[in-house]
Amino acid sequence: MTTPQSESSQSKTADRADVLLDEFESEWEAHRPPSVHHFLDRGVPPDRRIAFLKELIILDAAYRRRRGESAALAEYLKFPEFASLPTGEHAEVEQAIGRCVPCGDPPRYESIGKYRVLKHLGDGGQAAAYLVFHPELNRNVVVKIWLKPINADSPEYRRPSNEGQILARLEHENLVRVHDADTHHGRPFLVLEHIDGQSLGVTPGPPVPPEEAIRIAAGVAAGLGAAHAKGVFHRDVNPNNILLDADGRPRLIDFGMADRRGWLDPSDTSRPGGTLAYLAPEQARALSGDATAPAPTAATDVFGVGGVLYYLLTGHPPYARDSQKAMLAQASRRDIDLSGLDFPPIPKALRAVCLKALAAAPAERYANGAELAEALRRLIPKRVNHFRRVMATVALTFLIAATGGLIYGLKQTESPTGVPILQVRLSRLGQADQPVSKVLPIQAGDAVQLTAKIPR
Repeated sequence: MTTPQSESSQSKTADRADVLLDEFESEWEAHRPPSVHHFLDRGVPPDRRIAFLKELIILDAAYRRRRGESAALAEYLKFPEFASLPTGEHAEVEQAIGRCVPCGDPPRYESIGKYRVLKHLGDGGQAAAYLVFHPELNRNVVVKIWLKPINADSPEYRRPSNEGQILARLEHENLVRVHDADTHHGRPFLVLEHIDGQSLGVTPGPPVPPEEAIRIAAGVAAGLGAAHAKGVFHRDVNPNNILLDADGRPRLIDFGMADRRGWLDPSDTSRPGGTLAYLAPEQARALSGDATAPAPTAATDVFGVGGVLYYLLTGHPPYARDSQKAMLAQASRRDIDLSGLDFPPIPKALRAVCLKALAAAPAERYANGAELAEALRRLIPKRVNHFRRVMATVALTFLIAATGGLIYGLKQTESPTGVPILQVRLSRLGQADQPVSKVLPIQAGDAVQLTAKIPR
């Protein structure tokens, strides 16, 4: 008889393996080929070790073939546990590897359920994405379908089911929307809103101007604020999970690692989630096997947004090492090179917000996405309408002409971001514009012209 306690233990074991498989895939996607040996020694219980090794081998072979390398079953017989398996199990793995040919491509579809496939968008180690046509909505949507069939009673089914149910609870302009969830030949799939844009991780760019970095980070934080209000934690905020839509609005995607408060045991650290280069210290400690590491919370997502903001401002992620083991140790210590935030044009106020979001202790960060979004919005300069801009220019010009006296100083007013709100230039007629300080003082009867510009 299976007890609730044993079911919970099995679920945690499956979750731990799922997290490690996702991390293994992320390393390949980041062009850092991981070591099967290393991942096999990452704390998967003995009763799950063989199944975990088989999945690692299949993933490793798939990614190697996508790189144009050979990947034969015989190469994996160096693992004693795999070599000692019955021939039948070797054949199963060999068939799975064979399905990766050519170049590791997953099955291709003309239709998925009622959805007509228009284009294959891409795939990872566990799911593929397709652009499809939704007949009822009469629009294009995206189907995210798992590569292998999953029994609905299996712990592995929790991830697609969890992601679909979480997205169904959320509605915000900075989050992706879910339209449907179903299965196709035993493979779970989600039907998601199609966002016409590229991920922040591939768009040309960083470092970007501070105002643009503020706008993007504030949007992501606002979307997370809506999720946090529903008790949902994303746990994998990074540039590759942020799309910029056709209007330039940031949209947070991929809630596959997300958790909803109350679904999991708060003491369970087997599902820390995250991408190595953007891990919060508590996530890194949990992945390293530290049983005392606190569970992910809204503050964990805040750290992720802080990491994205750091990336936008400096042009590189918070952590960067040659090996994933070294990067994990770096993240556990929150060892971030902050010197890149010390140079203009990054304003001090923006640097302070970024540092608070990246604080080592969760309690020292902003409590949730909404707080971080508000802190970032306070750095956005107030806009002045065109009529007021013209009137301000006319008033200043009239003041000079009417007094006919000396002007001893005009100053540029700066916003909290350090960008001038009012840019004033003065010149004598017939000469090029010069900074005000170069023209003053002005004597009575001087012919001058004044230009006042408020940046958009």
